[in-house]
Amino acid sequence: MRARIALLATLLLVTACAQQPDAGRPFAMGFTSWPYAFTDEAWAVTVAEVRAHGELITFHQDHGVPWWEAATGTAYDPNVETTLERQAAARSGFRWVYVSATPQNNDRRTLAGHWGARDHEPLPPEWAGRSFDDPEVISAYLNYLRRLVRTLEPDLLAYGIEVNAAYTPDDPRFAEFLAFCRKVYPVLKREFPDLTVFLTFQTDSWEVGRTDQLEVTRRLLPYTDLIALSTYPYVTPEAVRRGSAEGLPPEGWLDVWAALDPDKPLAVSETGFAAEDLVIPAYGFDVRATPGMQAAYVQRLLSDLERLKARFVVWWEVRDYDEGYAFLKEHGLDDPALLIWKDIGLEDGRGRPRPALEVWDAWRARPLRP
Repeated sequence: MRARIALLATLLLVTACAQQPDAGRPFAMGFTSWPYAFTDEAWAVTVAEVRAHGELITFHQDHGVPWWEAATGTAYDPNVETTLERQAAARSGFRWVYVSATPQNNDRRTLAGHWGARDHEPLPPEWAGRSFDDPEVISAYLNYLRRLVRTLEPDLLAYGIEVNAAYTPDDPRFAEFLAFCRKVYPVLKREFPDLTVFLTFQTDSWEVGRTDQLEVTRRLLPYTDLIALSTYPYVTPEAVRRGSAEGLPPEGWLDVWAALDPDKPLAVSETGFAAEDLVIPAYGFDVRATPGMQAAYVQRLLSDLERLKARFVVWWEVRDYDEGYAFLKEHGLDDPALLIWKDIGLEDGRGRPRPALEVWDAWRARPLRP
């Protein structure tokens, strides 16, 4: 019975969207280029699907930084060059290209590892001890960003990802990161005056409380063109405690962030919602989720972004990466964290559209009216 009710609700959402073809929307819609498998075919299919369902593609460079190559002007590792060349070849046909990068490690607190033959390689001692406000770190990172801009020609550039996820306002590392932003942001704005330059912020953290998150964000606002949010409401501490993704985010879920500076446009730099149960024993996650819940989230999200006159929204993946995860698991690389985002595609692992894709496409059919 609950499944039938969820399906009926989804059909009503799609019908409601379809009945407003001339309503317009203020935000661009897109996806990251995250593929469902690690093959040339999967990459090509993913880019084609992003193009079919969006006008914006995101190249998410959360691999570390080629620190010493960028610092010394030497050639990047062939792995890095191949990645950038593939992305550059995929950028055509999109109205907007969004590149995101970060000097932070995956813990969103310490200096990123080295991007070379592999992601996040260990830093040598002379780099491992450096702080964000170290002049050579700042110089190397600016050189890296210049290379990304020159190669990928983005319209949108995030120079830090989820930067408020793990700092408290009195954290010495935050003071160093704040000093880093004071140096980096003005240079980027001066050298690339037509480029939208910004930081992205996480709406829910497992590391720090909401009050600290908001204060850290507020202090960083002078160094960002947008309030760009990373939000995954199905895996918040509250959803995990409740054991279900049922029920949408609370009222004011995005408004509290938009209110930090009404003069800065809001955007959603990455988001997603599980369409299958999220069960990860290693983390104590046992969260119920369904395709109907996912579709309801898409409608709620896009309705809120319309009301808030957001600039753009990025869904993390077009298709579930079942094949990619199976490959990693077969080769002993099955990090439990990868399960968190495995089933948030608007298509399932076999490429079959979920109800949420109908809601998404109905919104995308509206004319873009910034």
